[in-house]
Amino acid sequence: MLNRQAIIEKTMLTLGVVQKYNDNSNRFRAIADVLLENIINEMAHNRRFQFNIKSAKLNYFQTEHKVNGEYKYNKPYGLLNIVYPQGLRVEGEYIYSENKDEVIRYNQNLSLDEYPENLINYMRYALAYELCLTYPEFRTRQQDMYGAMLNEESKITANETPKTRDIIEETLSIY
Repeated sequence: MLNRQAIIEKTMLTLGVVQKYNDNSNRFRAIADVLLENIINEMAHNRRFQFNIKSAKLNYFQTEHKVNGEYKYNKPYGLLNIVYPQGLRVEGEYIYSENKDEVIRYNQNLSLDEYPENLINYMRYALAYELCLTYPEFRTRQQDMYGAMLNEESKITANETPKTRDIIEETLSIY
């Protein structure tokens, strides 16, 4: 289970911020917490990360007939953005499509404890990189943290790419 404070503490140790490590009331932790929240939101909406992608067959809203050339479906709970297929229109609580039976893959909203454990290093290095951009005293470590962040991202996406390819082919076979 991922813990915000544990990620922030590991990041502080990565950057060598030992003097602020035990101080829970300082501004550094507050800024790190806001930056971590931004990183978590970016990861949830990003299509490169597959940990929060779900497949669903859409349910009709009221009718199985086209209205103005489109079918109207209920939007799945927790939908952040549609990964596949492209070209669907989302308005409020509804999704509009020209296809009668629509199966979508979408990013869903997850709490931090539902994130997989292998993302902790990516979040730590991404937070360290953001802190390097925020605080001038860490600018010398900026390139190192960026490289480590990209390295962790490539490990994660390399593990997920074959799985994603299989799921997309499976989704296409439904049509």
